Amino acid sequence: MLTIKTYISKSKIPNAGLGLFCAESVNKGDIVWKNDNCSEIVYSESQWNRLPDGFKDNITIYAYKCKGKYRLNLDNARHMNHSDNPTAIENTFGDNIASEDLKAGDEITCDYTTFYDEDYLSMTGLIEW
Repeated sequence: MLTIKTYISKSKIPNAGLGLFCAESVNKGDIVWKNDNCSEIVYSESQWNRLPDGFKDNITIYAYKCKGKYRLNLDNARHMNHSDNPTAIENTFGDNIASEDLKAGDEITCDYTTFYDEDYLSMTGLIEW
């Protein structure tokens, strides 16, 4: 779950669409997103496979696969885009912390390759391996 105030706007990343932005200043090391399992829906592989294709088509842009399960964030975190130089990095607890001091208006990004399953990244074409 996001632990800071955010807003959605056009991403500064070319062709990325919408992005997630800080609505307040954040210090390096502060938790930006907490891995709490309360702010996302988690589907097992079999549950995901039973969903209607139309529904999956509509949520795949926001869902991701991690450790064999499909996850859909319920808050603005679903708009966090990939960056090879992310402003939020994962700590040992699975939380995302600010990798640098952030100010209001800075885009919050993460590195999908650190938590997305490789087969899912390949399928979506988001990252080339």
